[in-house]
Amino acid sequence: YIKDWNVAIEYNGDLFHANPKKYNKNDEPIPGSDTKAYKIWEKDNKKIKTINKERNINIIIIWESELPSYEELLKKVYEKR
Repeated sequence: YIKDWNVAIEYNGDLFHANPKKYNKNDEPIPGSDTKAYKIWEKDNKKIKTINKERNINIIIIWESELPSYEELLKKVYEKR
């Protein structure tokens, strides 16, 4: 969280957050769990919307498989501030 700019960076693992570029909505990405990908997405979206609405914090989602360079990340943060 960058307090001065009111921007948070959320780092999502592809497996536990069911990266939509890797999983279909009815996939069960987490071994030993019967949780569908769309349920994970719903939970994550609810969390993001709640943080944004209640705290007015802009959130940047970074996926494990799409980790940006330092320069790219700074650009994303600057655009969200």
